[in-house]
Amino acid sequence: MTKRKIKTSLYLIAGLTFCLAVRAEAETVHDTLFRVYSKLTPRSVVSRSLAGSGSAMPHSDFQGFINPALTMTGNGGRAGGAGTMAMGYGWDEVFDKVILPFGMVFIDNNGAMGVYYSYLNGERSTVHDAMLNFSWEMFKQAEKPGSVDGGLNIRYERSKWRHRIEGGGVDDGENGEESPDRIVNVNASNLILDLGFYQRQILPGIDFAFVFTNLAGYRWNNTIDGGDKASGWFGWRHCSMVAGMLYTFPMWGAIVRIPFDVEMTGLFSKASPSSYIMRTGIEAQIAQIYSVRFGYARSPGSFADLIADFHYKNLYYGGVGINVRPVKFDFFIGTDEFGATATYFY
Repeated sequence: MTKRKIKTSLYLIAGLTFCLAVRAEAETVHDTLFRVYSKLTPRSVVSRSLAGSGSAMPHSDFQGFINPALTMTGNGGRAGGAGTMAMGYGWDEVFDKVILPFGMVFIDNNGAMGVYYSYLNGERSTVHDAMLNFSWEMFKQAEKPGSVDGGLNIRYERSKWRHRIEGGGVDDGENGEESPDRIVNVNASNLILDLGFYQRQILPGIDFAFVFTNLAGYRWNNTIDGGDKASGWFGWRHCSMVAGMLYTFPMWGAIVRIPFDVEMTGLFSKASPSSYIMRTGIEAQIAQIYSVRFGYARSPGSFADLIADFHYKNLYYGGVGINVRPVKFDFFIGTDEFGATATYFY
């Protein structure tokens, strides 16, 4: 390992230690709906078709949302590629009007940098989400285990949520009529860090990943109906850890991939009980051109289930992919949601 990579790893460990120390002492700030919901809405169509799994599956431009360490490997970095450009379109239960993600990845011998922007709009909310990703090789491949990659996401989220509160109360006016419904607007600006690791071939045919989401963050301009602004460091309530693996093997002339992720939440918060989410799926790649995907998750079905309590549901997804280099198309479908992306490799 070069001195530069040793220094990079030491800086990463020091930065992680600093983030943990700051969070331990920081005052907990109430979390917005979007910061919870963003974990259920990754921009990666590949991951969505696999029920949100794929933290160890570097096969999409937007997999950096799932694991920051996947950006370089997933975009041709190890094959000598220069980078990718990608764009998508979709909708879901909350962002029922449109979801528009865009991304570019730049790769050189020292690692990769990804620049992403997503516009999410629905009846309940409007969100602007920008992300800067850095990924690099931490340890070179040994005799048997594969190389180890690390990655960091710096996310900026500007969100506006509209929450309808039903009236039902009696107005104090002369007529004694019921008060009408009221719309409450919640605005927030968040800066959030995610950290991820990925190792290829930890065992024959098996890749492994470990991800910290919402590891550290700061909020400002947090207002309710234009009231007083609040700011401060995020608490531990929605910080989660994801452990994932990917099993790859040939079968009947196709390449089969089986991802399996376990997300652990509430581990660092006394106010929230520890909860676990399981996501898995299967992908069959035929003739290195066509991909068919199915996904299953035992998980909360919506962001409301995450905020109030973990109400588990059985969730099913499906998707397809067509890879005709230098262009790749991916599609997915789920209950009340759809997504498509096009990626260009240059």
